[in-house]
Amino acid sequence: MENMVGWEPPHVGWMKLNTDSASHGNPGPTMAGGVLQDSKGRWCDGFDVHIGRCSAPLAELWGVYYGLFVA
Repeated sequence: MENMVGWEPPHVGWMKLNTDSASHGNPGPTMAGGVLQDSKGRWCDGFDVHIGRCSAPLAELWGVYYGLFVA
């Protein structure tokens, strides 16, 4: 069975935050980034940040933290 995966816009009046993070090694140098889009898919804000050195799970948490800060 084939499932199509894609971005779905939020309801009118809402925004959607997508984040991603990566660690080169575990632990290792870490980056995070994200984008905030409105219900029409228009870019509203975004971020990219060099976090420093940490594990992959902690990198994901930092990505969510910075994303919520931007939102």
